[in-house]
Amino acid sequence: MNHENKNLNHPRVEALIQELSQLMGSDANTGMFEEMFTDLALLGRENQDNSDHKLIQKTLRELRESLTLFLPFRGKRKVVVFGSSRVSDSHPNYKLAMELAQGLVHQGFQVITGAGGGIMEAANRGAGREKSFGLNIKLRLEQSANPYIDNDPHLMEFKYFFTRKLMFIKESSATVLLPGGFGTLDEGFENLTLFQTGKCMPRPIVLLDHKDDNYWDRWMEFVSSVMIEQGFASKNDLSLVYRARSAQEAIDRILNYYKVF
Repeated sequence: MNHENKNLNHPRVEALIQELSQLMGSDANTGMFEEMFTDLALLGRENQDNSDHKLIQKTLRELRESLTLFLPFRGKRKVVVFGSSRVSDSHPNYKLAMELAQGLVHQGFQVITGAGGGIMEAANRGAGREKSFGLNIKLRLEQSANPYIDNDPHLMEFKYFFTRKLMFIKESSATVLLPGGFGTLDEGFENLTLFQTGKCMPRPIVLLDHKDDNYWDRWMEFVSSVMIEQGFASKNDLSLVYRARSAQEAIDRILNYYKVF
């Protein structure tokens, strides 16, 4: 193996890595497996911090399990729906998220949520178990999965936010954001940052709330009057998002987007 800065200087270990790599994958993937196994061997040799080892081990497991979850469904386009977990089922935005998910499934999409309550629950409920996924996060104050995805094969529990957020983007083709708190805005800004910097494929990013809500209007005012005015963002950045006032408008935006891309 002639990878820069990856010389183990241990012929026996290198031979075992090469043999294991050949057993694990096709000829096209052998080199990639060799690099991964070599990185792990170097980590074990260069870093004796057990907490770092646990981080790598858990990260790899979460990536492996989540990729395995989605692999059989790669042929289906999916929409990730974000929003507050604190919205009751009587709230107009709950009903809007449920209507959105129902409409997306009718158009052949599957739906991904964070598996919690509120908007996430509404989207799982609207899509149904067969057409939706839940990526739950383990918190100190346990966030249990909502009843419309709990104990389902399409539910996965994550320890780390970064692996969970990676899967939200990697396994979806569109994003719909309904009103929410820090978590919703975090997920929304990460979507925008990845799109803006070319770190993800172009995608529709839709801001949705019910007709009497002004949540996203106020957010866009902040972006315009503070971020853009002070030169922290450009006017063109707002073109990355689409403001929708109904579930059907959000669905139409996604459908029309993919007539171009």
